[in-house]
Amino acid sequence: MENVRVNPLNLPSIIIKAFSANADLITLILLSGAGIHMLTATGSLQALVATIVRRFSNRMEVFIPLLMLVFALICTTQAVNTFIAFAPITVMLALSLGLDSIVGVGIILLGGAIAFILNVPMRAIEARLPRGKRWKPLRRPLALTLTLAAVTGVVTLAACVISPGVGDAVRSITSQLPAAIQRMEEQLAELVGMELTPMVVVNLEAEGDNLEHMLEVLAGQFGRRELEGWFYALDGGPSGAGEGLAQAAGLLRGRLPGGKVGLCVDLERPPQWTRAAGEEKGRPQFTDFIVVSSDPNDTPPAGDAFSYERFQKRYHQNQMNRVRGWMEEHGCMAPIYLIGWNTLTGRSLVESGKFHRTALILDTLLMLRRDVAGYGIRLNLSQTEPEKMEHLTYPLSLYLYQDIKRPLFFAAQWLRSLGGMVVWEEPGVLATQSQEGEYQVLMWHPCYIDPFFSLEDFQEDRYSRRVCLSLRGLSPGTYRVKRLYLDKDHGSTYSSWVKIDMAVQLDQDILDHLSRASNPDVVLDYRTVEGELELVQTLSLNGAALWSIKRIDQ
Repeated sequence: MENVRVNPLNLPSIIIKAFSANADLITLILLSGAGIHMLTATGSLQALVATIVRRFSNRMEVFIPLLMLVFALICTTQAVNTFIAFAPITVMLALSLGLDSIVGVGIILLGGAIAFILNVPMRAIEARLPRGKRWKPLRRPLALTLTLAAVTGVVTLAACVISPGVGDAVRSITSQLPAAIQRMEEQLAELVGMELTPMVVVNLEAEGDNLEHMLEVLAGQFGRRELEGWFYALDGGPSGAGEGLAQAAGLLRGRLPGGKVGLCVDLERPPQWTRAAGEEKGRPQFTDFIVVSSDPNDTPPAGDAFSYERFQKRYHQNQMNRVRGWMEEHGCMAPIYLIGWNTLTGRSLVESGKFHRTALILDTLLMLRRDVAGYGIRLNLSQTEPEKMEHLTYPLSLYLYQDIKRPLFFAAQWLRSLGGMVVWEEPGVLATQSQEGEYQVLMWHPCYIDPFFSLEDFQEDRYSRRVCLSLRGLSPGTYRVKRLYLDKDHGSTYSSWVKIDMAVQLDQDILDHLSRASNPDVVLDYRTVEGELELVQTLSLNGAALWSIKRIDQ
């Protein structure tokens, strides 16, 4: 470009002329930005993003190209810079799907690039169409249609050339089935090694005919004595299958006399033993316990923030009230075990990853500790195939993945470490004493907000809480004070994973790094106490802390 001399006195005029020449674009960006700010402030944009993410979280390979195609079609008639104002929306969508913000901007820019490429053949086709007045409004749409048809034909031809490899892939998967069965046995062995009690849920409609064979395989792997310590929950499915329940319970009682046999119940239907041969005869066979699902994600979320918070906070307690009513109505008084209960796990990377939930888990466990006998936990123990992104997303391993510990792991561990005598309890604080000179203090800050509001990090400061607790009446001496702290910035697998790059393949080095990063923050201190010990902790959104105090000079 040729150099042009500019009088410095004309610079203000040039700036004004530049603004005037681009007034339409500037106005569009300002108004769009203001509109997006209003949508964000009212929560409407988060609700829209939540709806889209919940529907397409497992179909990113379809959703992202589809969105790019939409921008590509629009950009065939408009300049791509017209849509830059909508970048915050696509960025928020990308972050919700667990992708980088660059992907959000790239959706628009790549859409524009696709339109630019399509414009080359489209203009060539348009130049060869008739130029009459009646053809003028049809030239561009017809040229675009023919261009898309040509591109579709090329893609279809390429797919036909590649398709012979599909059969080989199917045969490869079929040949791996025996190895999959062996991996299942290894996972159960790992479960037993972690001193967790396996609960085998038997779907009688799908697996009832193979129950005897399954017991033989498990007995050969673990021994009958080990199997008698397990729980077996029978699920008759939607059809009830009362006769099948009685037969399966009889088989389990005969093979494993010491095993616990229970029933998966649906609160919307009468008990399934009423379809068995003789109610009083059949019922005791499989009512050592009952299993109830208590998943808030099964219910459509409320629209406004207040209703959402109230619904999530009361959901499990309301579910327990329904369970007690059901038990009294049908005369089934048995211990209750919850499955699918983990609060706000959801079906997207925001709900199950970015939105930290340690305090929500603790709040649920402590709230229901007098109502339920135990909880079922979904495990994702090991995987010998190449690691994929889905293994740490949905269904997210709620306990641990190989050596990567999840918030539920620490929540259960911390609750087991509490002492037997409660010395202080209030919402968000529980102090116990295990023996003379040993105390444990658990602090947690549950925030029942829509997980998609956590996308905006600057708003999280609103949800922080400062807790001050004084332990009085302690024997004078030196105490070791250990504090464990867990939130999204301390011990979060998801945050560490994002920093690495969620799109990379999980090799052993990355798994080792995530295993180390998934541990809570630890602070160790020694204090001289003269009767009173003060503990101060600032808890972020859904953060939790465990204090262990022990006298060491006695």
